[in-house]
Amino acid sequence: FNIKIGSGDWDSRNEFESVGCPVNLWLKLGGVQVLFACAEALHAHGYSNEACRLAVELATDLLANPPDLKVEQPQTKGKKSKVSTSRQTQVATNTLSKAAFLLTVLSERTELHNLAFSTGMFSLELQRPPASTKALEVKLAYQESEVVALLKKIPLGVVEMSAIRGRAEQLRDGNLCDYRPVLPLMLASFIFDVLCTPGEFCLVVFALLQGNRLTSSI
Repeated sequence: FNIKIGSGDWDSRNEFESVGCPVNLWLKLGGVQVLFACAEALHAHGYSNEACRLAVELATDLLANPPDLKVEQPQTKGKKSKVSTSRQTQVATNTLSKAAFLLTVLSERTELHNLAFSTGMFSLELQRPPASTKALEVKLAYQESEVVALLKKIPLGVVEMSAIRGRAEQLRDGNLCDYRPVLPLMLASFIFDVLCTPGEFCLVVFALLQGNRLTSSI
């Protein structure tokens, strides 16, 4: 069982090109989307090993190729014209849905917890414009809350806690990213909950602080 993203039948690709469909759109429709459908079907029918292998490849591809959701405001004199964000909203909700599925599959394997964590944080850090409608904004907020709930089930080690602390400092300093029309409320809430939770998380935070003190003293 070995499927690579972007692989496919060249005859089908030529058929797409003959009707004016660009190759990159063929790769998207015939590659990533089909692989996600395969992974979901494999996971639903109990083929966890195969689904996990696909999930690793899909998560790696998602992290390496983040969706571009930026919207440029047109330069017009006087009153600003409203820019449609329907496409960006659809891409954002699809990305969050994929991230939640990948989190579910990857979190089943201890050795993949770090990749699952990175995928969840990536989805909460999406740089997106406001949703095209209020109802869709509520939907996006609900999807983000689902990702947060899945992230809280993953045991966090020193690497994950270090990443969370780094994000917290970036949020505090206001330099998390250069494009942020929508505040990352769910990301901030997750970071706050993790840093304020007593128990094993506090032990990791203490270890990080101790390491910093030793480094500064040296």
